Amino acid sequence: MYRGRGVVGRPTFDAGHWALADGGPTYFKMSVVKLDAAFVEAVYTVTKMIPKGQVATYAQIATYVVSPRYARAVGRALKDLGAKRGREVPWQRVINSAGRISARGDVSRPDRQRRLLEKEGIVFSESGRVNLAVFGWAGPPPTWRPPYADPAPAKNRRRAGRG
Repeated sequence: MYRGRGVVGRPTFDAGHWALADGGPTYFKMSVVKLDAAFVEAVYTVTKMIPKGQVATYAQIATYVVSPRYARAVGRALKDLGAKRGREVPWQRVINSAGRISARGDVSRPDRQRRLLEKEGIVFSESGRVNLAVFGWAGPPPTWRPPYADPAPAKNRRRAGRG
């Protein structure tokens, strides 16, 4: 998520860090990674495009928004949906690339997600997988343009030929 320029998220450190007085290792606990609001809205826009009875992967959504490297940021954006927004955005239609529901420490959401998908006609195998060849979303129309553009790469700090 964090690429050094703060494109999608910027880590913030809480006040509970400590360092050993004898010069030993320093420990920082990363408490919050704040996602860019435009990125989050773009994720919601693309997720709303997934039709009922089909699923997409986190990496697929990330690819349509900015880059497949942002798959975890997509998961984070969908996890942070509020109750009201959760009814507008079909978060349940986004699963992992293996065709499974990602739990990631959440206890109740995976069961709810499976129930919602089964209600839409999605079939799970005995191992809990969705056949992406059958139920996978083909993506937005070819004329569609992503609502979020990755900013231009940072310019080289030092140009060739300049000492």
